[in-house]
Amino acid sequence: MAQDQTTIPFYDFMYPRFLLKDLYDIDMQLDDYVERAYNTYRAIGNIATGVHVFKFTVDNSLQVEIPCNCEFIESISTDENLLMRQEDLVIYSATNSSLSPNSFLADILSNESLRRVYIPQSSDLHPTGIFMPYNLHGKTLHFSSEQSGTKGVMIYRGILVDDNDNPILYRKEAEAIAAQLAFLHTQKQVFMRDPAAANILAYIKPEANRLMAAAKIPEYMSQNQWNRIFAAKTRNDRKVFNSSYKPIQ
Repeated sequence: MAQDQTTIPFYDFMYPRFLLKDLYDIDMQLDDYVERAYNTYRAIGNIATGVHVFKFTVDNSLQVEIPCNCEFIESISTDENLLMRQEDLVIYSATNSSLSPNSFLADILSNESLRRVYIPQSSDLHPTGIFMPYNLHGKTLHFSSEQSGTKGVMIYRGILVDDNDNPILYRKEAEAIAAQLAFLHTQKQVFMRDPAAANILAYIKPEANRLMAAAKIPEYMSQNQWNRIFAAKTRNDRKVFNSSYKPIQ
């Protein structure tokens, strides 16, 4: 799952290879394409596009293999209910039920009918159990003997992949990969003393740089994402209880 995002990638990892031929008339051997395209994809930087939850049980081997698409581990904790706990709910009071919930009301009333439950903004990155110490060796988690039999949850950021475990791309990423590979191919031709390649290099280098920069920028941002940005940019003493920093009210 990709939290608060507006779109998901759906272009196949081989699509830039088609663009490479279609737009720049360059045929690239498949193995060479995969290696270079993956390095370019990493250079773009949109590598952790989803937040994932992986449940496991520590067996007698004290080792757990992590998912192949894991890029960054956020937390590893004991397996407790991932739903919002009762202590995560904040109860506030209002003297008038028609008042805006974005107002700060400090009074405490005994009238239960006027008491409301406010569910705060939460994140998929919030672990609910007790943190479990571990060592990471390659793609394997190693735990201590006293953790044998413990049920755990790993929250991690991972690449969204297809059935062949290749990254799924946004269109801007596909266009950037094709242009960057065209630039690398042309640059190699220059070093091979191809006199015609120098003129092409003057065009393809800035074009590849432009598309690579564009691929790093999301096409659209949801109000949830703007809300997180505004909350981060607002001083704590200016925040209002139960107030959302939405750009559209």
